[in-house]
Amino acid sequence: MKQEKEDKSMTLTQTVKEYVNLKLEYFRLAFAESVSLLVGNIIFLTLIALLGLAALLMISLLMYNVLIVWIDSAWVVSFILIAFIGLLAIFLWIFREKLVVRPIANMIIRTLIDPSGKFKIKEEDEIEEE
Repeated sequence: MKQEKEDKSMTLTQTVKEYVNLKLEYFRLAFAESVSLLVGNIIFLTLIALLGLAALLMISLLMYNVLIVWIDSAWVVSFILIAFIGLLAIFLWIFREKLVVRPIANMIIRTLIDPSGKFKIKEEDEIEEE
C-alpha cells in the first residue's frame, strides 16, 4: 500500500515536471516564432526603405534632366533639387511619429503580444477543452 502511494506520488511529480517543461518549451518556441517574424518584418522594411531611396535618386536624376532643359543654370537646378529633398526630409521629420514610430511600434506589439496581453498563440495549436 505504502509502495503504491510512493509510485503514484512519483508519477504525479514526474507528470507535473513534464507538463511544466513542455509549457516552457512551448513558450520558448512561441517567443522564437514571434522574434523571427519581427526580424523578418524589420529586414523587409529595411529593403523597402532602400528601394525607396533608389527610387528617390532616380526621380531626382529625372527631375534634374528635365529642369536643366528649361533652366539653363546647373547650380539653380541643383539648388531646386536640394530644396525638394530637404522639404521631403522636413516633412518626414515633422510627421515621424505618425509615419514611422507608431507603425513600427504597432508592428512589434502585434508580432510579440496578442491584444489580450498574452503571448501570441495560433488557434490550431490550442487544445479545445469541451
